[in-house]
Amino acid sequence: MNDPRTSRISFHGAGRTLVAAAALLLAAGCASYHCGSLMHPQFKTVAVGEFSNKTEDAGLTVCLRQGLAEAFMTDGSLKLATLADADAVVQGRILQYQTSAIGFKYIGNNDPTSDYRNTYQSSLYQLAVTVEFEVIIPHPKQPVLVLDKRTVRGIAEFGTLPDQTIARDEALRRATRDAAQQVAAAITEGW
Repeated sequence: MNDPRTSRISFHGAGRTLVAAAALLLAAGCASYHCGSLMHPQFKTVAVGEFSNKTEDAGLTVCLRQGLAEAFMTDGSLKLATLADADAVVQGRILQYQTSAIGFKYIGNNDPTSDYRNTYQSSLYQLAVTVEFEVIIPHPKQPVLVLDKRTVRGIAEFGTLPDQTIARDEALRRATRDAAQQVAAAITEGW
């Protein structure tokens, strides 16, 4: 007959061994993780420099610069600084934006609101903003290029509304903010 005290002792010994093995596996699995910022140790501050705008929409530059400032503050790897005090400056240009139809609605013979019968009408659009950027170290004589020119593409979707211009403008702002978040992520995680 088995003694319940000895079976309990062997169970507790096996439990301790199992816990120790699980802790060892967990420690080995997390060995490659890194806590804290991924930034290069030389860079502590960043400034949002000039962004030229190659599109017809003048408000994109302001929206992009505000989005970059918010993205850097949210990330926290770099502190925002003035151009004169920054370790690095991000600058670039807004190259273009494009609108394309991505969703369609069938207009049948039974639709009394449309003069077009048996056709498809766009009901969902995608707006993409393309931004080119680079990172430099400001130097009094000659700025030093740190991160070569890269391109990101911010995307936002919008549907059909009675005033399509308002929907497009809001999507343009959201796509620009998306591009700004991608730029900030490429800078803070690109080292």
